[in-house]
Amino acid sequence: LMVVLFLAIGTNFLFHRTINRPMNTLLEGLKSFSSGGDGGILDLGRTDEWLIIETAFNKMANDLSSSYRALSNSEKRFRELSELLPQPVFELDRDGAFTFSNQRVTDIFEYETDELLNGVHIYQLVDPPWIERVHDMIGKVIAGLEVDGEETVAMKKSGSLVPVLVYCAPIR
Repeated sequence: LMVVLFLAIGTNFLFHRTINRPMNTLLEGLKSFSSGGDGGILDLGRTDEWLIIETAFNKMANDLSSSYRALSNSEKRFRELSELLPQPVFELDRDGAFTFSNQRVTDIFEYETDELLNGVHIYQLVDPPWIERVHDMIGKVIAGLEVDGEETVAMKKSGSLVPVLVYCAPIR
């Protein structure tokens, strides 16, 4: 009976040391990474199969962090460049809600950026008789086509009208 008890305790200790501890460390790294952290450098202190998992995790975390930084820098450059343009530049989702706008949109259409990004729909910036035409333009873009200099009439927040030429393309 003592031998069985000793074997059970030894097996439990061995299982905890060889499987549970590295698995829990790996799970903590994954949780940190998935919640926006960098996951840190995983060090399981092992030289067996866990070293392969540790190496793969650290490479994945490093590659993903590098890609995220590059994407963040690219997005920053895009936003800075769009602010230098004299034209209004904006991005819509498939439903016509604003997901991005430069300062020129605010200057011309009198909506603050926060307003645009929190509930203003593209059709609120279109003179009602022109909504069908704008709807057709959006349909072209959703179909993967570009719109190149089509005329329409936009409406400012104050209700005053402004003629515009629309250029748009799908973001691929």
